[in-house]
Amino acid sequence: MPLSVIPAMAAGDGAIAFTDSCLSGGDLYRKLVHELVHLSDVGERISHTPQWAAFASPIMAELERRSHTLDIAKQKEWLKELGWPSYFACANLKEALACYTEAYLTDANFQASSKYRHDIGQLLILDCSPNERLWRQHYLSAKDSFKQGAFRAAADQYSQAIQLNALVPEEFAERARCRQGLHMNNLALADAQEAAKLLSASSKTAPGNSGLARQLAKIFVDCGDDAEALPLMNELLADWCWQQPADLLERARCHERLRHYAQAADDFVDFNARRTLGGCQIHFGAVSAGAREAALRHDYEVLSGLDKLVTLHKRNPDYYHERGNLLLRMSDDGPKSWSFPLWHILVGAQTQQAGHDARAVTLRKQALKDFATALSLPTEHRRELLSLSATAELAGHNYDSCIHLCSQALRRSPSKLKTLKEASFPGQLEAGETIWQYLEILQIRLQAYVALKQFADAEKDLAQIKACVLPESS
Repeated sequence: MPLSVIPAMAAGDGAIAFTDSCLSGGDLYRKLVHELVHLSDVGERISHTPQWAAFASPIMAELERRSHTLDIAKQKEWLKELGWPSYFACANLKEALACYTEAYLTDANFQASSKYRHDIGQLLILDCSPNERLWRQHYLSAKDSFKQGAFRAAADQYSQAIQLNALVPEEFAERARCRQGLHMNNLALADAQEAAKLLSASSKTAPGNSGLARQLAKIFVDCGDDAEALPLMNELLADWCWQQPADLLERARCHERLRHYAQAADDFVDFNARRTLGGCQIHFGAVSAGAREAALRHDYEVLSGLDKLVTLHKRNPDYYHERGNLLLRMSDDGPKSWSFPLWHILVGAQTQQAGHDARAVTLRKQALKDFATALSLPTEHRRELLSLSATAELAGHNYDSCIHLCSQALRRSPSKLKTLKEASFPGQLEAGETIWQYLEILQIRLQAYVALKQFADAEKDLAQIKACVLPESS
């Protein structure tokens, strides 16, 4: 491990480890307090209690909701308003507890909640009862036995710990791993299910323990229960702080085994995009209704301009292309994104949903006409026009037409595709066409096949997507 990523101080398995530089650096007291909290929270016995989860989760969720701004001053203002120590304390419930206690004990300006002082802080007192000391002894002994490969002894010790405290999800997850090592998969599955239930109960509204969720998902997959693994994978990928591109790949394979071909294709392509971009991701909050309304007004202004251009330049395919693309995008805009006044102007007295459905059909039909006109004229963008036409047909549930258009577009594909790994970003192929377009068309056709329950054809398209995304495994 590079020296730059080794923590100066870390707690685990009943001890605190630290580097020499930690002793000579500042903030030693603050670091010790932080790691002592982790030591007291062995097995996440405190951070996953209902008391702490109920206190911390709403604050963490609210800060995540506001996380779209990059204004540092605004972020500090929100932390003070909500009485929260830092954004790092939003990572998960375990880190939240350590950061909050650290701030309470070392920062004179931090105003801790009375609920924390009177209820939760008491849970951090070490060795508060004989049962607590015995539980800690069994739990740490079980971890040591597991590391030595003594799975049966470790499982027995975890069982004794569970008898004393059955509210710690890590106990069940780690006993499941012991039982896997003993080839007792049915019992391992039961333990993993109990751990998942406890984890879900402790982190319903805030990012949970991503490491534990990932571990449980792997146990379910290894035991052949992809249906149980999928909700945990969804939770991992919803937690934007800790999601990893590899999680997308694992979920894609899970979807594939469950024959969720369209979802598998989406995840394979998304995985490749993130891998190409180095796994970078910026999280933004939802667009406000006011901004959405302004964007819609802008769309109508652009549409009016394109109408004039099409009238003046009837032999130019690019204007039909652009107008069709805009109409198709506008057909996806639903009433839930709009404020009532604009929606009322657009659809009058009709109900919102019925008005949206009728409007979407009209816009898609007009878009298809524009694409067809552009295709009838000399154009360098035939593949993209066919892809857009197929998208419109898919949205209108005209699956046979969608498949026909996709097949036409794919017949024009280069005979030899470069992978994204081999090609310069964004994967240039021939004549300015990209592998992204090729994958997009395959995805569209695959969704149509799934809708028609033509699963054998869907499997073939998924295999082609995998061959482009994961060339090493093809």
